[in-house]
Amino acid sequence: MMHPADDAGFTRRTRLLRWTRNVAAGGAIAMVAFLLGVGLVTRTFPDLEKPQTVQLHSELHAGPTAPDDFKGYLALEDRLFAELKSKVYHTLPDATQIFDRYVTGSPSDPARWKIDWDRSRVVIPASHRGAALLLHGLSDSPYSLRTVGDLYLEHGFAVVWLRLPGHGTVPSALTRVRWKDWVTATELAMQRATTLAGNDPLHVIGYSNGGLLALDATLHRLEEPGSRVPDRVVLLSPAIGIPGIARFARWVKLINWLPPFRKAQWQEVHQEIDPYKYSSFPFNASYQCWVGTQRVQNLLMKIRKQKKLRRMPSVLAFQSVADATVVATAVKNRLFDLLPANGSELVLFDVNRKRSLRRFFSPKVGTLSPWNLDQNDRTYTIDLVTNRSPDTLEVVERIQEPGQGTSRVEETGLSWPEHVYSLSHVAVPFPPDDPIYGDGTAPGADPALPLGSLELKGESGQLQIPQSLLYRLRYNPFFGVVRRHIEKIIGDGPSTADAPR
Repeated sequence: MMHPADDAGFTRRTRLLRWTRNVAAGGAIAMVAFLLGVGLVTRTFPDLEKPQTVQLHSELHAGPTAPDDFKGYLALEDRLFAELKSKVYHTLPDATQIFDRYVTGSPSDPARWKIDWDRSRVVIPASHRGAALLLHGLSDSPYSLRTVGDLYLEHGFAVVWLRLPGHGTVPSALTRVRWKDWVTATELAMQRATTLAGNDPLHVIGYSNGGLLALDATLHRLEEPGSRVPDRVVLLSPAIGIPGIARFARWVKLINWLPPFRKAQWQEVHQEIDPYKYSSFPFNASYQCWVGTQRVQNLLMKIRKQKKLRRMPSVLAFQSVADATVVATAVKNRLFDLLPANGSELVLFDVNRKRSLRRFFSPKVGTLSPWNLDQNDRTYTIDLVTNRSPDTLEVVERIQEPGQGTSRVEETGLSWPEHVYSLSHVAVPFPPDDPIYGDGTAPGADPALPLGSLELKGESGQLQIPQSLLYRLRYNPFFGVVRRHIEKIIGDGPSTADAPR
């Protein structure tokens, strides 16, 4: 006869087993539903072409075959781009009328420009007073930080622009890249920048996924005794947190080998018209970025527990309150709120709060409460770039320093452009006069490729270009704020505006 206590224990175990089975069954059903949904949706995508299918074998992969130094990485990159040219690029009649980055001579051909901004680049002024490493974002190229890098050059810094593995070539490269490939390349570039800096300042600057890599590289140096820690970290739209759905992206591997679901590994498939950013985007890229967010967060908490975070360099970050790519508040909640009092500053670009626009915003946009800007125990400065009042398009900076209950106002001399209601994730690092992504009014604007100023109206579903090119802001009308803050941390120094580029 079973003892009552044994009977109760048996009942609990039975309930736990039943609950576990139900959870497992629910998870399996959710996974199957997700995969079927992805498979059915992606079957409507355009046919995959060479940029989505070709394999390039000269790319860096972490492990014993990886180069030992940055010179070796650049040599490997030379072979990679030679392979790209031989396998993918082609010529067509009337190429000047075809928007395809892989058609030689087309408006989207990167070779049209004097400098190939799809590739890594090192520029060393005659007498430099520091070094800066610049890390671009996911699916784009070193071009994204061209202007920021030039700003460092103008102030006497040697600059290393890194092309991260899987980028600048074909979008299919992102189907095979791994987080540790990016980390390996970043480490090689960091070694080069550290050597160039010597005893002078070393800054690391990252945009989007590059911001996550910049933080990862800095944290690893905090953990390693004797390692050179950067003196400053600058982040633009950093991918500290991304939507949780990205973790499920690896599931598509379960079905994308089946002929009917070959497109299932792609979130988007479009014609490749942008010379410096892929239009097609695979699930693997999102998953690898999510892997990075988890590893960086774990490393950050580990270093904080070890009391090593006190050596963390000051961080300057720029983040749009409106950001459909990353979890915008993560830069505050998962990074800045953990930092010591070291002079860090978070610059937030608010939405356009002109009274007449209020009715068009979704309810969640109407409040800044998720940012908890009135937090009393902050160790860093918050700078909110926002309308002077709801009755004007003029923009000011409302700056609240640690321990201060009130904010002070600084003039910017800037205003919201007509018909612009917010910044975007991709807008932050580009000035209005960018020749490709700018507003199209600058003397240096490229009339053949006005990706930042396209204004096309008509029926939906008729174009083969991404919808985001038509409605997503590609430049930052307040880039002057970015410039002023970066110049402040660089400090005054000899101008090298005439240095070779």
